[in-house]
Parts: sequence; structure tokens; C-alpha cells
Amino acid sequence: MGFITFLTLALVVVTVWQIFSIRSTVESLGRELDNIRTLLARLRIGVPAPDQPPAASPVPLRQEHPAAPGLPGAVLTPPPAPAAPEPAAAHARLPPPLPPEATVARAPSRQPDSMPPPLPRQPCDLAPIGPARPRSALGETLAMIWKWFLVGDEFRRVHGATERAVAATWLMRLTIVFLVGAVAYFLSWSIEHGLVGPLGRVGISTLFGVGLLIGGLRLLGGRWSLIGHGFMGGGLAVLYFSMYAVGPMMFKLISSVPIVFGLMALVTVAAGVLSLRTGSMLVAILGIIGGFSTPILLSTGESNFPVLFAYILMLDLGILAIALKKQWRILNYLGFVFTYGLFIAAMKKYTVSDFNVVIFFLSLFFYVQSAVVYLHNIRRGIHSTLLEILHLIFNAGAYALLAYPLIKRAAGNPYPAILTFGLALFFILHLAVFLRRRITDRPLLLSLMALAGFFATITFPIIMDKDARTICLSLEALMFVWLGGRIRCQFLRLLGHALFFIVFFRLAAWDFVRNYHGAGAPESMRLYLASMADRLWTFGVAIASVFGAHYVERRAVRESLFAAAGAQGSVIQAGNDIPAMFNPPVAAEIFFWGLIASLCVYLQCEFDILLDYYRPLKPAALTAVWCAFAFFFLFRFLSERRQVMLGACLLFAAVAAVKAVFADTAIWNMEERFFFDQAYAPLDSLMRWLDFGAVLALFGLAWHTLRGAGKATRPVPSLFGYSGLALLFFFATLEANTLLHWKLPVFRDGGLSMLWAVFAASFLAGGIVFEVKPLRYIGLTLFTIVVIKIFLVDLHGMPAIYRVLAMAATGLCLLAGAYAYLRFGRQQDGDEPAETSVEREHP
Repeated sequence: MGFITFLTLALVVVTVWQIFSIRSTVESLGRELDNIRTLLARLRIGVPAPDQPPAASPVPLRQEHPAAPGLPGAVLTPPPAPAAPEPAAAHARLPPPLPPEATVARAPSRQPDSMPPPLPRQPCDLAPIGPARPRSALGETLAMIWKWFLVGDEFRRVHGATERAVAATWLMRLTIVFLVGAVAYFLSWSIEHGLVGPLGRVGISTLFGVGLLIGGLRLLGGRWSLIGHGFMGGGLAVLYFSMYAVGPMMFKLISSVPIVFGLMALVTVAAGVLSLRTGSMLVAILGIIGGFSTPILLSTGESNFPVLFAYILMLDLGILAIALKKQWRILNYLGFVFTYGLFIAAMKKYTVSDFNVVIFFLSLFFYVQSAVVYLHNIRRGIHSTLLEILHLIFNAGAYALLAYPLIKRAAGNPYPAILTFGLALFFILHLAVFLRRRITDRPLLLSLMALAGFFATITFPIIMDKDARTICLSLEALMFVWLGGRIRCQFLRLLGHALFFIVFFRLAAWDFVRNYHGAGAPESMRLYLASMADRLWTFGVAIASVFGAHYVERRAVRESLFAAAGAQGSVIQAGNDIPAMFNPPVAAEIFFWGLIASLCVYLQCEFDILLDYYRPLKPAALTAVWCAFAFFFLFRFLSERRQVMLGACLLFAAVAAVKAVFADTAIWNMEERFFFDQAYAPLDSLMRWLDFGAVLALFGLAWHTLRGAGKATRPVPSLFGYSGLALLFFFATLEANTLLHWKLPVFRDGGLSMLWAVFAASFLAGGIVFEVKPLRYIGLTLFTIVVIKIFLVDLHGMPAIYRVLAMAATGLCLLAGAYAYLRFGRQQDGDEPAETSVEREHP
């Protein structure tokens, strides 16, 4: 097991490295393609390249050249160079035709000895040559599907469809359904009553199917073509019934499985050939519906996975053969739904002993459905649309969701990682082959790259046997946001945003509650580290995915990818997409604040469990988390000058201060008499200083850095400064009162008076030196309170020596205040000019 885990990890690392290598190759090819387009555009409009001088205008000389034997003389007359096209019509006209006299006669056997000079380059008004675009936008494609569904014609106007067309189309379709159903139930009824033998049943159904097929072919090309198409589809469905009933699963007339599937292959080939020859999607759809309905209508209730899945695979191969020639999306989607639908229905009788057969055919279904997505576009050289991208993603998701529980049930963990790693390798190999063949279908290449990265990333959590549902959702959401940004598809971006909403909801309603609600520290640090690693996988990957989405949206803002939908160079055309609901700046902001909220809650919860091993440090550590976020927003404001960052800094600073004053003092058991009701210890005091010191350091740094930030932030430095002084006064008083209560109770009142006198002198001196009037008034007010407190409270009941100490210390503080006034204070009697007496209102 260890060797398998090591080998899988190595393969994951190599896979991720290959993904980034392929990504760089794709980007370099894209840049080369852009350069080629620009050069071709310049050549067609006659503009020289930046590194080439303008070409000299051709000499308008008439030159005659000898003709080839037996042919008239060839005259080459260069036409006059036309005027440059107007900018408004630069992409609306074809190049002007050559004059009639500028004809060239060519010899049938060889070129003349001296070739005439080339004709002068004609200006070209065509749009720059670029990679093949989708032939129709998404809206047009869906409209064509709706038209075919309604009236059986992709190109008929829906609003022009008459009642006769709609009624005739649907009556014919229902007729075929009922005829095919009648044949199926006739076979079932004959089996129950024993009226016709097995050979007779098969013969009757086969003759009926051939008759419908021949009748339908004879009706094509005329007024009754619609009925002819319907008869052909019904005949093919009946033939599917017949060939299926011949085999060992039904009447057992032919016990050889290869022969039965050979007959079914003939019917499949016939359906494909007839639909392609007649250009009838109805024939193909009815044949496929009839083929997939055969196991349902003729089910015996017994499980025979090899025969059933081989039959479904044969139908999928028929769809693949048709997809090589025609882009019939309805047929592709029906094949996808029926294939996985029948597979899920068959799993009701699944046992572990059937694992090898089931996983083999499921993998084949996935591979064939993947080929259906891109083979037609690659063969025709057109780009994939949003429909193909979604088909590819849903196919990979259906396969992974169905195969994962099968592997886990049969082999256990970590073997499901082989599935995800195999899918990553599958998409990487496709990328390598497509790049080697110079296929420039950028939406397809980016989709393959995103899928490879997604499955490679979730491989490691599966190896570690972690709950990967939140991880998978977050990585899938990031894949959609990144892919939507690279191909400029608003639908994929919106899908990624919706998945991230689910991720946030799951984190808040499930993951945080399951991991942290009522959770305490395990018995040992080793157990804690193991559980912390589990939580780190879930929350770390989810938070990293949100950060990745924020980075993608910020990059989109910088590169202006979504400035104009459908602009030149866009992969998805404007009509091939939906309107943007969240512009990149808005989406980037949403992801940023979601990232901040998730990270803050995760750190708070994780530190809360970790510090159960030393509870005195827990309040300080949790306060430090809030202060760290406030520091982050402060520096973001200083670098970006965005008011929202300053507001976030104020919010986090306020939360940190309120937490320290109310929540943390309650943890330390603060009494009504303003001291902590537990024996005083220097280590506990240090923890409290760390708690309040983090908030004080934040307030001090914010006051210092914001003083010169401009008028827009003028009240904010004062708010931080005065709040910091008030918090320092509060905590120093509380800590001094606690110390004196436990160590020297008789001097508690006098000691507080001495401390307040020191604060008063400091406030007064600071207000005088820095010319801050409110700070001076606070110092004078505090001095007044100290003097009153000493005479009315402190002197009663205090020993004489402590009275001396309190009076002397307070007197020295008053002396310091007087000295500050005399040494640094400005004259207030008007001797100095008015402008020198202007004092600041804030620090």
C-alpha cells in the first residue's frame, strides 16, 4: 500500500507539472497565432509590417508575353491600384474583381520560360483570417433545435409554422411510437399465451420492420417525405427489437453472442447510413430511441451485464459514426442520457462480482461519449461551442460519480484515486495529441486542461482518505471560473460563481459545525495534529480555491477581458453566451471578502482548539488574529487608497478592542470592584499584557501611519489615538488594581492615585509638546480627579508612610505638568502672532 501511495503521489506531481507545461505551450501557440493574424491582415490591406518599409508602387506598364503553342497571346495588364477602402466599410465588402483584359492563358503542359511579373497586390476588405469560428451562436443553435423539435425542420421559421405543419409532424411521430409499441407488446403477448413460436415472433417483427423501412424509402422526395422519414425510423426501431430478441437474452434462437451483435451492428450501420444519405435527423433519432428502448420493453428481469452493455456500446458507436459526418446535437444528447440512464437502472442488480465487467463497459461509454463531443469539430476544423464544453464536463462528471462508488465498494481506499488520476492522464494525453497535431480549438484545449487539473488535484485528498466533497466542489468552481475567464464565457463564470456559493454555504452550515462545534483539544498533540491535517485539507483547499478565483477575476480586470463581449480575439461570440451578471471587478470584490471571512473564521476556530493545551494564551492569540487582519487592511489602504479598506481596518480594530475589554476580562474573572478574582501571577499578567498589547500596538501604528495620509482620513488618526490612550488607561488601572489588591491591599487606593497622576502628567505634557488642546484638557481634568480622590478617599484609613508616598508622587506629577507648561507651552496672552497660536485639534 505504501508503494502504491508513493507511486501515485509521484504520478500526481508529474501530472501537475505536465499540465503547467502544456498550458505554457498553449499560450505560446496563441501568441504566435495572433501574430500571424496581424501579419495576414496587414498583407491583405496593403499595410507594411512595422519592421518593413512601405512597398514601392508597381510600374503600370503593359507587357505582352508569347503564348503557348496553339493558344492565343497572353496579355497581362496590371489594373490601376484602387483607392484605399473607407474605414467604415473595412470589413463589409469583398475585394474588387480584376478587369476583363487582365486574363492569363496557361499552357497545358509546362510553364513558359520567363514568367511575367506578379500582379500588384489588391486591397482586401475581408476580416482578418483567424481560427475557425462556430458556425452558429449558442442562441441560434438552440433555436435550430427548437425548430426541429416543433416542426421537424431546423431552418424553418417558427413564427411561420402553420397548424398543419406542427400537427402533421407530431401526429407522425406519435404514430411511429405507437406502431413500434404495438410490435413490442405483440411479442410480449404472444410469449404469455404461446400463440407464436420464438422463430415466428422474430420473423413477424423483422418483416414488419423491413416493410416500414422499404415503405419509408419509397415515400421520400415527394409530398409524403415526412411520413417516409417516420416509417424509416420506426422500421429501424423494430429491427432493433428483432435482432435483440434473437439473442441469448430473449428467445435464444442464436446462442452465439458475436453473431447477435453482428446483426445489431448491421442495423446500427443501416440506421446511420440511411440517416446520412437522406439527411434525416428524425430517422437517426427514432432509430436510436428505438434501439435504447429495446432492453426496457423486452426486459426479462434477469441481469446479464455483458450482453446489455455491449448492446448499449454498439448504439453509442453508431452515434459516434453519425457524429463524424453530422453535427446533430439532439442525437448526441439523447445518446448521453440513454447510455447513463440505462446504466444506472441496471445497477439495481449489481453485485461486487460484476465489478470487472461493469467498470470496463462504463469506461468505454465514457470514452465514446468524449469522442462524440469533439471528433466532428476536429474533422471539420471548427471551434467548440459552449454546448460541447458542457457536454464534455458532464460526461466526465457522470463517469466519475458512477465509477467512484463502484471502485470504493470493490477495493476500498485509496484505490478510487486511480480513477481520478486516470481521468487526469486521459485528458493530458488528449491535450498532447491535439497539440502535436496542431489543433487550435482553444475552448476544447482549455477545457481539457481544466479537467486534467481538476482531477489531478483531487487525487491526493482521495489517497489520504479525506472527505473530498467540499474540496471537489471548490476545485470544480475554480475550474469553471478560470475556464470562463480564459475563453471569455460568461455562462461558465456564472456557473463557477454559483458553485462557490454552494461552497460557502457548505462551509458555514456543515463543515464548520461538524469540525468545530463543541470540539475540544484531543488527549495528545499527536491526535490534534492528525485532526488538524484533516481540517486543513478541507478548509485549506476551499480557501485556496476562493483565492484563486479572486486572482482570476483580478487578472480579468487588469487585462480587460470582458470589456466587450464578442470582440476581436474572443473565443466565445457574443450571441454564444449570456449577459454578465457580475462584472470582474464586482466578482473580484465578492471573492476577496469571502476569502477574508472564511480565513478569519477558520483561524479563530483552529486557534480556539489548539490553545486548549494552554488556556492563558488563548485570549491573546485570538485577539492577535483580529489585529493581524486589521494590520492587513491598514497596509492595503496605504497602498491602494480605498476607503473600504480603511473601513475594514476600523471594523476589525473595533472588534479586537471590544473583545479584549468585555470578553477577555470576563475570561479572567473581573470582579465588580475592578480587579481579577484570581491569585496574581506574573505569567498570567504577561498573557493579559500580550492580549491588550496587540490592540494597543495596532492603535498606535494606525495613528502614526495615518497622520500624514491626507484630509480624507483626518478624523481617523484622532480616533485611533484617543481610543488607544483610553484603552491603555483602562487596562493599566485594572492591572494595577489587581496587583495591589493581592499584594498590597492597604495601598490600593493610593497606588491608583499615583498611576492616574502619571497618566495626567503624560497627557498634559503630550498636549503641550504636540500642541493638542483636547489632550491637555484631559490631563488637567484627570489631575483634578486625582487631587479630589486623594483628599476625600485615599487619606482615610491609609498608613502614614503610604500617605507620604502618595502625596509625594502626586506632587512630583503636578510639578512635571507645571514644568511642561513653563518649558514648552506657548503664550496665551496674545504676545505671539495669531498664526503661531493656532493649535491642533487632534494628535
